[in-house]
Amino acid sequence: MKKIIISCFFVLTIFTGCIQKNRPVLSGNMSLDEVETALSFYPADEHKNKAERYLIFKALDSLICFSIQPDSIREDPFWQQRLSELVAFYRRCVDRGLDAMENTQVTEGVHVFKFYSSSIILKSKDLTIALDFAQGPIGNRDEPEKSDPFNSGFYMTPEQRDRLARLVDMMFVTHSHSDHSDYSLSHRLVARGKKVIGTNQLKRSWPAIADEIIVPVFDVPQTIGGVQVLAQSGYQYNTTWRDEREDIWGKPHEINERDTESIRYLIKLEGKIFLQAGETMDHCYDWLVNASQIGWNIDVVFSPGMGMGDRDARRYIADHRVNCIELPIHEYELGHSRGGNRMAFYFKDTHERGGRYIKLFWGENILLP
Repeated sequence: MKKIIISCFFVLTIFTGCIQKNRPVLSGNMSLDEVETALSFYPADEHKNKAERYLIFKALDSLICFSIQPDSIREDPFWQQRLSELVAFYRRCVDRGLDAMENTQVTEGVHVFKFYSSSIILKSKDLTIALDFAQGPIGNRDEPEKSDPFNSGFYMTPEQRDRLARLVDMMFVTHSHSDHSDYSLSHRLVARGKKVIGTNQLKRSWPAIADEIIVPVFDVPQTIGGVQVLAQSGYQYNTTWRDEREDIWGKPHEINERDTESIRYLIKLEGKIFLQAGETMDHCYDWLVNASQIGWNIDVVFSPGMGMGDRDARRYIADHRVNCIELPIHEYELGHSRGGNRMAFYFKDTHERGGRYIKLFWGENILLP
């Protein structure tokens, strides 16, 4: 018996040693290939892998730190190579995300899948919902091959787009900017008889499918396609300024079309309430108070808004001690300066903010606790 125990211990020691040997060595200076391996070893979790994922995101913050817009970037051989590697890496991440969406059987709760920047998918046992989906730093008036003004090539393959449209049941869009909305996916959904919910400006941006886009009724709960929704009308303002605390304030433009119509959504799915406001800047404190009085209490935050809208929502959450989870978005958006960190936090820095954060990267997913 003693020999058996010793043998088992010896085998276990060798097995453990093999795992440790294959475990990636983490640092803030990893390559994309090393990051890809590290992400598979250290998946998203509210409580685990925090130190490891800090280093992974530190590496990503230095790898994805540029905008595709400046000529100096697009014409530089170094950045051309980096972008080419990043596109291939992104598409592998998309394949993993789509595989997970297809193979994950949700029996309770909500599974969250993350793709590019603000692109979120919610999957319950009955429905799969896209929020602010965008494929990459491209235009949103046509297929990406015809709407890539900076020739980045950074978007999904046609096969990936078709697969996504088969898996998604409906899409909610906060506003018409190309990093929060996608014509390519929307027209595929509409062609399959599925619903797209968005703004009146979005209808004007996409005349070919305008009649199929649903603009929600504001300030009262409603059901759209089997999903309960409470929506607030708002704007991302064209004219803004920063106060002494560096908070962004918005001022309505005299010509309304110069401001971007933007919707703040509370979406109820499987008993959980998700807040997604994209870049809505309007005040929302009283709106959230009124929502809570009829039972719409926030469980999960993607974006509470921008500038004064963001501050208002966070003040409400603090004042009312709302124990919600936040899954930050808008990072690594290559159409913006420094890889999207114009308004989003560098991913590694969210460790220092406190609260309940779960950071998802391209193609990652998590079943919410």
